[in-house]
Parts: sequence; C-alpha cells; structure tokens
Amino acid sequence: MFAVRRNIKQCKNRERMYNANMKLKKSSFYVVFIQTVTLLYLVLSGPVFPTNLISFMLSILSVIIFILSFKELSKSKIGIVPEVKKGAVLINSGIYKLVRHPIYLALILFSTSLVINFSTSIRLIVFILFLVNLIIKIKIEEGYLAKAFPKYIKYKQKSNALIPKVY
Repeated sequence: MFAVRRNIKQCKNRERMYNANMKLKKSSFYVVFIQTVTLLYLVLSGPVFPTNLISFMLSILSVIIFILSFKELSKSKIGIVPEVKKGAVLINSGIYKLVRHPIYLALILFSTSLVINFSTSIRLIVFILFLVNLIIKIKIEEGYLAKAFPKYIKYKQKSNALIPKVY
C-alpha cells in the first residue's frame, strides 16, 4: 500500500518537473542563444590565435579544462541546454570535484584570452554580456539539477560554481 502511494507521489513529482521544464524552455533557449552569439562575436571579431603570452596561456588552460570536463561529462547525458535529459547522471568526479561548471570556466578563460588578445570597447561589452548570461544560465541549470538529483544540494555545498575555493 505504501509502495503504491510512493509510486503515485513520484509520478506526480515527475509530472510537475516536466511541466516546470516546459515553462522554462524559452529561457533555456534564450541563454543558449545569447551564449552562442556572444561567443561567436568574440571569435569572429578579432584574431583567434593568441599574439601574447597571457592570451596563449589562457587559451591552453581553457583547452585542458574543456578536455577534462568533456571526458567526465561524456558519462552522462547532460548537454548544452540547462534542462536535464532523461537518463542523465550527476557527475561529481574528476574536475567536477573542484568546480560544478568547468566547461563554463573553460569558455570564460577562452573568451578572456580573446578579449585580452584584441581589446575594443564593443568586445569588452560583449564579453560582459557573455559573463552575465553564463551566470544566469548557471542559476537556471542548477535549479534543474537540484530537482533532478537530490544529491545535488550536498554536491553544491561541497564545491564551487566556477573558481575553486572562490566562487
């Protein structure tokens, strides 16, 4: 009897989560769209290859972080949109022990290298828009992750969002 009630409650929770996901899909689309457009602008509006040591080091670091992140993330079905796909698994090993969003960290480091490499007022404004958008995307994504994975709250308390021991 209790098992039946629990199953009914779980089904209702899943239905509520599905409905919440449907409502937020527009915001997910917008944050991914803004992320893509701003990053494309930064890549296409100046030289991509570093011309100074700082840009070079940031680019290399971003590639290393991205590769380590992708290696761990390939174990799950989590993608570019903030929504959690059916069958996804919470990844909290490897680089994800240090930060919850290492791919975003890699993107920030790479875009920083682009702006340092070739600085203009417009590129700086686009970069700030990119950063603000990523922070908004993190908040949306963490809401989905907390609903999908009960262990996420504990994981969130043990790790930082982007920068180890800082933020």
